[in-house]
Amino acid sequence: AVAWLRSRRRDLGSLVVIVLVAGALLLAPGVTALFALAIGALVFALTHWRLSLGVRVTALTAAGLLVAAPLLPFLARPIGIALFGPVAPGVLALKAWQKVVTLEPVRLVTGHGLETALRGKIFGILPINAPTTMLFEFWYELGIVGAFAAAFALYGAIHRAGRDATVLAPCAMAAFATAFAIGCVGVGLTTIWWLTTLALAILTFVAIERGQFRSRRPKVGLIPRLPARG
Repeated sequence: AVAWLRSRRRDLGSLVVIVLVAGALLLAPGVTALFALAIGALVFALTHWRLSLGVRVTALTAAGLLVAAPLLPFLARPIGIALFGPVAPGVLALKAWQKVVTLEPVRLVTGHGLETALRGKIFGILPINAPTTMLFEFWYELGIVGAFAAAFALYGAIHRAGRDATVLAPCAMAAFATAFAIGCVGVGLTTIWWLTTLALAILTFVAIERGQFRSRRPKVGLIPRLPARG
C-alpha cells in the first residue's frame, strides 16, 4: 500500500498508513514485526537519501548474513548472555545452534535435506529449542551449496529490483529488508502464511510497477484506425 501511494505521489497517505501500522504493532504481543518494520524504515530512509548506497547495503547485508550464518551463534551468544542472561530462550537457541555446528561440521557442506529441521525436532534429532529462523534452516537443510546459491540469487534480485524500478526502489528495498528481518528473527522456510505473504508482496510490486504510468484509459478517438481494405 505504501509503495502504491508513493508511486502516485501521495506521500501524506503513505505516512498515515505507516503510522497506523506502527501503532497496531505496538499494541500487538511480540516485537518481531515491529523490529522488522523498524529495519524496513531505516532501509527506506537510506535508499531514499541515496539510491545506489541503499541498494548496495541491502544486497550485501542480506547476502552476507546468509553466507556467514554458521558464525552468528558464536558471535551473538556472548552478547545475548551479557544482555539477557544465560537462560534466556534466544540464548539457549543460539547454544543449540552452536552444538549443531560443532558436532556435525561435515553437514555444513552437504546439509541434511529438505524439511529436516522440522522433522528433526519432531523425532528428537534436533533440540526442541533449536532456532526456527531462515538462516539456520537454510544451512541445516541445504548446506553450503544451497546457502551460497540462495545468497547469490538474493543479491541479484535486490540489485535488479533497485535498477529496474527506480521510483519504487526505496519501497522495494524496505520490503526486502523487512521480509529478510522477519525470516532471520523467527520464521522458517516452510511456514505457509509466510510464503503466501511473500508471493502476494511480489505480485503487488509487479502490478504497481506495470501500472506505474497508466492513470487513465486512452480515448477511443485517439486510437489510430487501421486502413480499410479494398
